[in-house]
Amino acid sequence: MISLSKSIAFLLLLLCASPASAQYPDQAPPVAPPAEPIAEPTVTADTALMTISVTVKHGADARKIANTPVFLRAARPRGPFEPIAPQPQFEWAGFTDELGIARFDRVPEDLTTSGLRIHAVTTYDGLAFESAAAAPLDGSALEIVTWDKSLDTSVVAIKNLRSVVEVWEGYLVFTQYYTLTNTGQTALDVKLLPDEEFEKGLPFHLPVKAKAINVTGPGESMVVNSTFYWKGVLEPGSAVNLQVRFSMSAKDSEFAYEQEMGWRTLNVEVVVPIQTRFEKLPRLHDLELRPVGFAETDRGAGIFDLRDDIDFVGARGLALEPGQSFAFQLRGLPFERAKSPFLVLLLAFVCGALVLMLASREIKAAAGRAGREDLRKVFEAQRERLLDELVGVERELDEGLLTRAEAEFEASALREQLALVLKKLGDLDRAE
Repeated sequence: MISLSKSIAFLLLLLCASPASAQYPDQAPPVAPPAEPIAEPTVTADTALMTISVTVKHGADARKIANTPVFLRAARPRGPFEPIAPQPQFEWAGFTDELGIARFDRVPEDLTTSGLRIHAVTTYDGLAFESAAAAPLDGSALEIVTWDKSLDTSVVAIKNLRSVVEVWEGYLVFTQYYTLTNTGQTALDVKLLPDEEFEKGLPFHLPVKAKAINVTGPGESMVVNSTFYWKGVLEPGSAVNLQVRFSMSAKDSEFAYEQEMGWRTLNVEVVVPIQTRFEKLPRLHDLELRPVGFAETDRGAGIFDLRDDIDFVGARGLALEPGQSFAFQLRGLPFERAKSPFLVLLLAFVCGALVLMLASREIKAAAGRAGREDLRKVFEAQRERLLDELVGVERELDEGLLTRAEAEFEASALREQLALVLKKLGDLDRAE
């Protein structure tokens, strides 16, 4: 029978549990607190039982953590696309002894055939830590590694960043896989950082023209303009995997990409499938990847441990410090510059000239009736309109709605009209 004080400790542990774990060796999914209290499975006198032990130790000096509450939980295996670990179905509570070991001897033996997996959870220094998941077997020994807490963001690094670029009609779809890691000897809870720059979380910057940004993975994420923010717990030696998807427009056979990294990045990879999802163009025969500064490039099926039934072109082996960028160029994309925009711009120029001519005639008639002051107001209104249209061209260029050649052509036409209006205003000034 658990004493009243121990029961209170269990309740406090349950309420204080926060996202952090090492359920898988290469990923740290958050420890989701149970939606409701979880009871032990029913045990009768005829129930066959087995014993499972859990050792709790400190990661920095390997000392054993004694007299601390531990929960042993049984849950279904976590799927590869589940950002949050499944809720446990069963739970047992215990305390570590002076050797840092908690023993659970009331686990039903039939749990071995249930398809569930077991893991253990405890708290240390205000953070929750979790063991790796394992099959429930009699005599199984789990281990929880705990760490001291700190607010040092210099331990944050991106162990690997893989960018997969897929070609679609009129744009490119990017899927980036971030593997965040902690290179220090203390655990970092991003939610506790006091600096205002981390109020939304750790920032990760994408290109300004990135659209429809979506982030999935453990922890909390937020997207603001072309930056996404992440909050969670990073333990030393563990990793957190995030998937980020976004798109960028592409109108030419050539496409240039550049992204600045705000965190130390140990390896950058870029891969592009040569096969497409379009029946009219199933394969990009002329596609070329021109990376800048990457140590290794390759082409073919199964490169960089990717699928061996799809051909890729890729590059990897680039390390970056905070503030540095990685860049690459794609050539041979199935996009051709359309001629219609130039025709539209030419038509707009001709129409603008006609409008200006007609406006000039009306202005001359108005001058005879209303005088020079009304004429000035008309020209000033035209000047403001043309200036606004020039600003609009710059905005469309920044948003990728116009190419630089198209923007320069349209801006040139507007400037010619603006020059005529300014000349008229100058003539009025000299006439006065």
